Amino acid sequence: MRGVVTPRPGVGVKTTKFSVEIPIACPASAVRRWWTDLPEQYQASDPAEEPFRIVITKKLPNGNELATYWHGTDGKDFRIDETMTLKTDGSWELDLQLPAGFRIHDALRAVPAAGGSLLRITAEVTPLNREAESGVPALTAWMEGVWRRAAKICERDAR
Repeated sequence: MRGVVTPRPGVGVKTTKFSVEIPIACPASAVRRWWTDLPEQYQASDPAEEPFRIVITKKLPNGNELATYWHGTDGKDFRIDETMTLKTDGSWELDLQLPAGFRIHDALRAVPAAGGSLLRITAEVTPLNREAESGVPALTAWMEGVWRRAAKICERDAR
């Protein structure tokens, strides 16, 4: 499911909401652990993995504040500060703001399914200004690609 768009009151930009479901051939509990049980510092061994580095900057009662490091399309690496919130129902959420002018909220849940589990992701992308609005389609496609690549790595490593 993609593309439910709702206006953001008072600002004139629209928040784009979309959902993705990704099958992963691992139990839901292993998928959740792989995505949320992070060491203090994580460095990816797979060059395709994004983010390639994750550092827990602050432990919270219900999650962590993270510094995530990404490879930019211009060849320069950049940092994004994220907050991961672990929910009592087993789901987790990520909140972040991209340097390109977007606020993002992701809600994730791994549920049992035939052959393993299904990772359900619902995302909200809000441009912080009118100029960023035209970048929403490319950003949402990129986000989905990142999640699908991460799911393949999870499937390989989380067993």
